Amino acid sequence: LADEPWDWITMQQCSALSGKSGSYTPWLSALFAYVRARAGAGTRYAWHMTWAYQQGSDHPAFPDYGRDQMTMYRAICAAVQAHIVPDTRFERILPAGTAVQNARAGFAGDTLTRDGYHLSLGAGRYLAGLTWAAALGLDIGRAHTLPDGVDAAWLPPLIRAAQDSLAAPFAVTARQNPPG
Repeated sequence: LADEPWDWITMQQCSALSGKSGSYTPWLSALFAYVRARAGAGTRYAWHMTWAYQQGSDHPAFPDYGRDQMTMYRAICAAVQAHIVPDTRFERILPAGTAVQNARAGFAGDTLTRDGYHLSLGAGRYLAGLTWAAALGLDIGRAHTLPDGVDAAWLPPLIRAAQDSLAAPFAVTARQNPPG
């Protein structure tokens, strides 16, 4: 953290605890104080909102959410709204979790993870990257390349899923048309 000046530093809760409201305090303040003391003046902070596990995931924490993707998604949204939205230290929320849920509900189905909880190396990670880029001010509407193995027809709906997550970070928007 002290090695060089930072424009942005992002933080997140681990996925298993991201929907557990009690897991944010008092540890978030201690983590923030530690980071801020070492990051230097002028650093801006953003919060990365994680995604719910794929339905049927074998992650050991999934039973904590009733093994239900939407229950986990709603819990993540509630925790971020309760602890991050009112925290003025964070200038941005990077709603990757909502972007993933948008794509799942709209065109991708429940296909964006490689093991039930880590994003797929192609479309899943690319969607999270688009969301981060847009949240940090880049024009993702100009994106024109995709990772190997991702069909070009997926680009417009992936962009829309990311853009919709920024417009409504705590609500699923399934307006994407299916590719092809």
